[in-house]
Amino acid sequence: MSYLERSKNKRIDEDVYVSSAKSVWGDYGDDNNVLKDLGQKKAEMGFADLIRGRRVALVGPSESLVGKGDEIDSYDLVVRLNNATHFYPFESNLSYDIGSRFDVLYCLGWRDLRNANLSNNRPNLEYLKFLVSAEVELSWIDNEDPFIEDWIRQKHFRDILTECGVQYRYAKHDFLYGWLNGYRPRMGFIALADLLMFEPAELKLFGFTFYHGGGHRFKPYATIEPQKHPSGYIDLHDGDEEIRVLKLLMRSESTIKIDEILSQVIEDVENRDNI
Repeated sequence: MSYLERSKNKRIDEDVYVSSAKSVWGDYGDDNNVLKDLGQKKAEMGFADLIRGRRVALVGPSESLVGKGDEIDSYDLVVRLNNATHFYPFESNLSYDIGSRFDVLYCLGWRDLRNANLSNNRPNLEYLKFLVSAEVELSWIDNEDPFIEDWIRQKHFRDILTECGVQYRYAKHDFLYGWLNGYRPRMGFIALADLLMFEPAELKLFGFTFYHGGGHRFKPYATIEPQKHPSGYIDLHDGDEEIRVLKLLMRSESTIKIDEILSQVIEDVENRDNI
């Protein structure tokens, strides 16, 4: 076979490879993808520097969390979830229970921030050191939402965060579906698994029951029942699965600590399953 023939065959192989790769990664040569990927890598490094070797308090929304404010605020970093920004700064009676600090937010993009306190027509997020989104484009903006100002509708979520001076990154979590036997991880579980990857010195869970009682401080309508998707299939979380995996993680990761409420929840679940 001549050099030209070999070159043609090689070109065909490359074309097949590039075609299949594009179906996964999108078009090559897209400057926006290059910059987005670079930004994500830098964000990962920045988040690693923030978390590694620190004592981290991961604060859930359970109403069973009472009188732990001082202990929570004593940690190097305080991580909160979803729509907690709507209520920040917390009133004194709330701070007594859940603390007053707020360093990192795990959320579903703009959907969880759309009702956050506004200052000068923009979200007041300057207190955050990092925002971590479980929505890959960080742009979950509902253009039909009447609560969103017109200027926000026209902006990409990244631009809004940049204007607020907030660092951000995406938390990859597809693998958690496998951990949970196909069930959908809640935000608190996503945060737990993601934070562990960055090697904190301690990661303590406050205000978590995995929906085994305790209520929800910010979402009184929240439930542990299966959630019916409009298309008909059951799209749900499973607190028992999350507790099962948490117990497994606690056996292998000594950095994970839990409060008395969650310890009692785990004991109750174990007793129930042994009946």
